[in-house]
Amino acid sequence: MKLESLFLLAFYLIPLIAMGIISHINYKKCRIQFSAISKGIRFQRKYQMLKSLHPDREDL
Repeated sequence: MKLESLFLLAFYLIPLIAMGIISHINYKKCRIQFSAISKGIRFQRKYQMLKSLHPDREDL
């Protein structure tokens, strides 16, 4: 009886732990993508501001 309950416990815990790990990895990926996108947007804003400050410069 004790061994059977141990197997059932392992059977339920393994998928839960696996799902937790997978969701954590996906969360990290999404967070990295989001921060990269926001950095890109910030850079674009700075670039546009610099362009508006120096309209005569072509190399900017």
